[in-house]
Amino acid sequence: MTTRDIIQKKFAEDFVSSGTKGIAYLCPRFGKIKFTTHIITPKDKVLVVYPETNIKLAWVQDLKKWKFNAKNVTYSTTRSFSKIKTLCDVLVIDEIHTLSENQVNDVANYIKKFDIKKVIGLSGTISSDTEQMLLEKLKLPITVRYSIEQAIQDKVISDYRIEVVTVPLRTIKDQEVVWNSSQGKKSFMVSEKGSFDRLTQKIAEGQFATYPNYKQMKMLRLTRMMIIKKSQAKVEATKKLLQQYKDKRVLVFCGLTETSDKLGIPSYHSKNENEVVKNDFLEGKTNKLAIINKLNTGVTYKNLNTCIVNFFTSSAEDLGQKISRITGYEYNNVDKCAHVIIVSSDEPIEKLWLSKALSFFSPEKIKYL
Repeated sequence: MTTRDIIQKKFAEDFVSSGTKGIAYLCPRFGKIKFTTHIITPKDKVLVVYPETNIKLAWVQDLKKWKFNAKNVTYSTTRSFSKIKTLCDVLVIDEIHTLSENQVNDVANYIKKFDIKKVIGLSGTISSDTEQMLLEKLKLPITVRYSIEQAIQDKVISDYRIEVVTVPLRTIKDQEVVWNSSQGKKSFMVSEKGSFDRLTQKIAEGQFATYPNYKQMKMLRLTRMMIIKKSQAKVEATKKLLQQYKDKRVLVFCGLTETSDKLGIPSYHSKNENEVVKNDFLEGKTNKLAIINKLNTGVTYKNLNTCIVNFFTSSAEDLGQKISRITGYEYNNVDKCAHVIIVSSDEPIEKLWLSKALSFFSPEKIKYL
């Protein structure tokens, strides 16, 4: 029995002793499915709710791996959960922090309608705001916690180091802006830096307006974020890093499909769901892969200890899930230290996003280049 096995069983016992409804806040790569098998029984009618299809696949594979009789286990995506009309003995909500406001309401209505006595929420990354919201709306407190730092000490997950590479936005006027006027179509050239500054100024003006137009402000912020997502300066910085680490296996997280397709490496996203490309990287046959909102949860990568984050938001939960993809403990490489490289512009707003996004991680392990 490994240290992980012992800790999983202990936390399962702690969860049960604390009540029948709660959230297990267990660091990413802890083994939440194995943990859950110590709480449920083959006789229980178990409903597992999940946000991504690969998570269901992980459940099916792991229950088989751990020889758990899963004949009474059924599944539902969070998107389809509102259609569930049948009773269960145990409701398991994997990645509970990803529930939208409507989905939280769906879960609350289901628990109330069927008087569900046992609810297990699972997550490795929960912000304080999300924790409070789940407590208020679902009456689910966090009953067991296992931090990233404690898991590193126990050798349940690998240690990590984070490097932040900062680059200025491009000032070259190479982007065409076209609009229709009374004289016909007109256009002019702008730089990503110029566009970003102009939007930032408009947002500032809107904030101090006597009657702010909140809808317009939201659109301005989304447009500004899009400049960050597609920044050519960040693309070039990422390509240089890929060249620098050409002999290593590297996973790259991007914000747009067009960005991932510019990097000169295989990509896997909603517009290119090539399963061969995905599986070749997962199995270690290829060394580079760029993804967008794919394979962030429920997936194990073989012999991977380097990732590049080309785009991030202010969500600590989202960045935590990305980084956890490479912190899995490897018994054939016990001294592994996961290397996370984050590419950021030098704009104050993106620096603020990054500060919030890194709140789950130790400042001592973050280096700004």
